[in-house]
Amino acid sequence: MKWELYRWVWQVRSPLHLGTAPAGSLNRTRLYVPAYTFRGALVNVLAGKLGEGPSAYQKATQALDSRFRFTYLFPAEREGDKWFTWLPRYGYEKGPGLVWRREAQGNTVPDRHFRMRLLSTRASTAIDPGTDTASDGTLREVEVIHPWFAGEKPREVFLVGYVLYLPGSPGGLEVLPRIWTTPRERPRGVV
Repeated sequence: MKWELYRWVWQVRSPLHLGTAPAGSLNRTRLYVPAYTFRGALVNVLAGKLGEGPSAYQKATQALDSRFRFTYLFPAEREGDKWFTWLPRYGYEKGPGLVWRREAQGNTVPDRHFRMRLLSTRASTAIDPGTDTASDGTLREVEVIHPWFAGEKPREVFLVGYVLYLPGSPGGLEVLPRIWTTPRERPRGVV
């Protein structure tokens, strides 16, 4: 049997935080979704459909691992019916270090400028219930990926990645078509 390749496109509809190592009081976020994070979310949904307890998670993990492989999801912009992914690259086109390159057009943007287009921060703190004031040392800022690229012409943010699927292999995924029960819950744009 041969693996089949599918391109998945997900639209970011609300601010998204994908945690990484903090920098001082700033909880930083990744600019991409790691494959293991995406896989873990699918295992969680599938296990909920298969039953309760650790055995459901074990069955869901075995079922997904026997038929699916996932890639990272990277930010993308849509033009018409096509999505153009921004991929990280180390190069010297715009100076040394990390740059982001847009698929197909080859436009490169330094990491700092790309982060300014894609991210913003939200302040938060813990409230002391006894005094209704901020608890000492709890002020934090959280970076989030916004649903819109900033700029003169704001554009929707999408996350694009690939799924490898092995049809016909054992694994007990008969429940998989029922995971997304309504069109709104189904993955967007399987291309």
